[in-house]
Amino acid sequence: MKIPPVVLMAFVLMCGTAAASIHGPYEGHPPAGLVAPDNVLQVPSHPQGYVMLVHGGGWLLVGKQYLETADARWFEAQGWATYDIDYRGGWNSMADVTAAYDHLRKMVGPSTTVCVQGESAGATMAMLLAAERPSVACVISEGGISDITTMPNPFRANVNTYVLPGHLWAFSPVREASLIKQPLLMAGSSWDKVVPESQQMAEMKTARPSTKTMLLAGAPILGSSNFVHANIMVGALARFRAAEIGMLNRATRQDRAPAKGWQIDALDGGVG
Repeated sequence: MKIPPVVLMAFVLMCGTAAASIHGPYEGHPPAGLVAPDNVLQVPSHPQGYVMLVHGGGWLLVGKQYLETADARWFEAQGWATYDIDYRGGWNSMADVTAAYDHLRKMVGPSTTVCVQGESAGATMAMLLAAERPSVACVISEGGISDITTMPNPFRANVNTYVLPGHLWAFSPVREASLIKQPLLMAGSSWDKVVPESQQMAEMKTARPSTKTMLLAGAPILGSSNFVHANIMVGALARFRAAEIGMLNRATRQDRAPAKGWQIDALDGGVG
């Protein structure tokens, strides 16, 4: 595999603590995991728990400019600490995500609630991480891919040629569905032209019936809210945000109010 120039940033990464797995995407022989020096940890006073954020970019776009800064601010406003992470591109990506989680877990201790949220390829890796690390409390997927092998071309062909050659099935969370024991929420826009979300969510729902899914109502740019890959109705975003907070609350065994500043609205299909 020819490494894209953008992945050269890997040479300035610091060593992490990712461990080999007999069931993960490397079939027991992972590359060494690294923790990016530009990962951002934000801890408000008396946090309810931690949310590790994994950005998207097709396993190729990496660097601190792709961190989920806006989502981090939103979770922090709800009283959650955040760990906004970066990783190397290609086959090393999952090892780095695992290393970042292990680094965070070492910092906060075994009893602290840590959930993981990811966008697009980051959501796919968040689901894989849940299979790798049972101590993950919950998983939130925004525009994630359940099975890369069933994605339409040219996406599938490009990933197989330039990013994860020969590893599409290994990096598909449905392969590890039986190992994802944590609560999992998958959401995507009905107007998503990158990932056919209804199909991808249905695949995970079939493999893992307890998966919660939200196909959010897409909308024109005017009067809508930005979401992964496509815009959605403002009310749909409100419902999704409320579902996120509900999942986090349950992960900490607390029953607090819905997310601050958001009203639950039934403009989309709701939670499946």
